[in-house]
Amino acid sequence: MEALTTSPSVATDKIHGPLNALALVKLVDAFYSPDDRMLLLKEIDDAYVACNVAYEAMAAGTPTARSWTDEQKSEHQRLLNAKVECDRVVDELRKEHKLLFRLRDARDTLSKSKYE
Repeated sequence: MEALTTSPSVATDKIHGPLNALALVKLVDAFYSPDDRMLLLKEIDDAYVACNVAYEAMAAGTPTARSWTDEQKSEHQRLLNAKVECDRVVDELRKEHKLLFRLRDARDTLSKSKYE
């Protein structure tokens, strides 16, 4: 009964995400073979994991005192450089494979949404 009283704009909003994801899947299918797509998605996921690990290592190694020793400064700089490098890799992948990033974002969004 509730489905009959739902306004068209609410119904459209509910199907927008899944339809967008379906369109992205079809576009990705046109440009990437299934094997290439899976390898690149794994590479993207691995790059994000590496960035998170680098960030956590940097955050864990940051001293709370205001005065750092030279050793702490150099270690922090090394960890910061690793994080910057990971971010650069993700940015390059994003520039090269925009469709896969859009598909990945749609997957993440849809996996969190509630279907009614």
